[in-house]
Amino acid sequence: MAEAMDERGRLRDEARLVRRAQRGDRRVWRALYDAYARRLYARVLMPRLGDPAAAEDALAETFVTAMQKIERYTAGEAGIYPWLARIAHNKAMDQHRRRASLTRRHDAMRAMVEPLMQPEPAADDLMALAVDAAEVRGRVAGTLESINPRYARALRLRFFEGRSRSDAAGEMAVKQGTFDVLVHRALKAFRKAWEGP
Repeated sequence: MAEAMDERGRLRDEARLVRRAQRGDRRVWRALYDAYARRLYARVLMPRLGDPAAAEDALAETFVTAMQKIERYTAGEAGIYPWLARIAHNKAMDQHRRRASLTRRHDAMRAMVEPLMQPEPAADDLMALAVDAAEVRGRVAGTLESINPRYARALRLRFFEGRSRSDAAGEMAVKQGTFDVLVHRALKAFRKAWEGP
């Protein structure tokens, strides 16, 4: 009985916070974050992402989206948690899609770059092979020089130096999720420059 009364009181307090948030009071988000962030991280995000950095990024994105869409929220019997959990689930799925796209791009870049860095002497004319490889290396270097220096650095760390995502992110002083986005943009810029106008 006491637990039911406590729960009703909690939901009443939460409903007041939500109404304030819907009126534009951003100060209440700290209380909502404190109430639900740990549970969203542990129950929704980590089980789906398995990576603390990715889960932290998704948690931040969850609350940003909740703030942007709070006027659409309609209170239910269970309070705001199920709504936040649905947003968090969607953010985790978005990260999986981005990760899959990034992996495909990484694989394509690796397939293009690895043979250039260490050509295998399988051809009859090793001199011609070395000349071709040198020309392509020069073109790759020129393309890297033509794009944003930050993009070029991310590609060099990840593909040419073979650094792990977490190591390369640390080297660039960014979170791993931010580094993944950076590499995604860098690959697009490299491809555009490589293919030319």
